Amino acid sequence: MSADRSDATTLSDLLLERGLRTKDEFLVGAKLWVGENHANKLAYTSVSAFLINAAGFDNVPAAIADAGDALRLKKVDVELTLEEFVCLFKRFAVSLSDPHFGLEGREFATD
Repeated sequence: MSADRSDATTLSDLLLERGLRTKDEFLVGAKLWVGENHANKLAYTSVSAFLINAAGFDNVPAAIADAGDALRLKKVDVELTLEEFVCLFKRFAVSLSDPHFGLEGREFATD
């Protein structure tokens, strides 16, 4: 998977604008979940953001290391459509394969 943040709006900015994070919290991850589709209609899309209490990118690694096994992140659910989520990125790529084939992380050539 690869995703480049948009130059226009980022998830971090959106969370701040909506009052879902403070300036002392830093976005360290996000989860997108898309529910079952019924007759080619999506039933439900869920976005969760994960925040750490550390102001600024440079402070995050130390905050994570200092927490050790007791690392706790704040989970914030964000109401976004699938299109709104994808538009938070300049480019968004996801690769999928069956785990039984062992392709994840493996180099391979294509025709």
